[in-house]
Amino acid sequence: MWPKLFNHKEDLQPWQKKKIQEEEEEIRNQPLLVVGGTGRTGRLLVRKLSARGYSIRLLTRNPKKAQMYFKKTFPAFSGNLNNVDTLIKAVRGVRAVLCTAGSPHYGGPDGPKYVDYLGVANLVEVSREFQVGHFVLVSSLGVTKPFHSLNLFGKVLKWKRKGEEALLASGLSYTIVRPGGLLDDQGGFSELVFSQGDRVDGMISREDVAEVCIQSLWQPGARNITFEVVGTDEPRVSDWETLFGSLAEDAPQ
Repeated sequence: MWPKLFNHKEDLQPWQKKKIQEEEEEIRNQPLLVVGGTGRTGRLLVRKLSARGYSIRLLTRNPKKAQMYFKKTFPAFSGNLNNVDTLIKAVRGVRAVLCTAGSPHYGGPDGPKYVDYLGVANLVEVSREFQVGHFVLVSSLGVTKPFHSLNLFGKVLKWKRKGEEALLASGLSYTIVRPGGLLDDQGGFSELVFSQGDRVDGMISREDVAEVCIQSLWQPGARNITFEVVGTDEPRVSDWETLFGSLAEDAPQ
């Protein structure tokens, strides 16, 4: 069972704080599957997880590419999101799935429909079959806006929204992260804005997105939520508990 989390530290009894610490350690010891780990955001996520001692698996179409990017050797499973049979070994036995995969093209077999929707739906289904404890999906700001400019290119946001819907309908514990435009700037300095309802616009560093994904594994308030996140020009002052605590759980599907 995924850890029971609490919304505010001040509400916790000493035994509850100890239990959360034990559960965080358990998360670190059980494998996490990163999908899209050779992409620009995925690479940052993998490196952050590794630096904190998490046990990691990678699902990639090109294991040699993964070895090229990471000095430390992680179990890298060769797989394709459009081939369910190739997902089984990677997903079996993991505690959580973190999916940063996105289509590199606007059409064809690697286009948004087949990666961001059908591929994600396949990964969700296999995760459900193996009772994965939690699923973190990196989607995009603007997915509820059909006339957004990104939908001019392969209907990217339409298919990302379909991928979200597959996760929402699965019954899995989940976090759906909708970042703004992605920057290669260093993270950890900009104040972040968490919002819901697809009402904000802005940019965010990939490094901050990777950190949001990690915090979603165990942070209070991170269960069964969909939210947008962007950076600002202000210095970072908010802590993660406050940011996640500001969010409302999604309505039941």
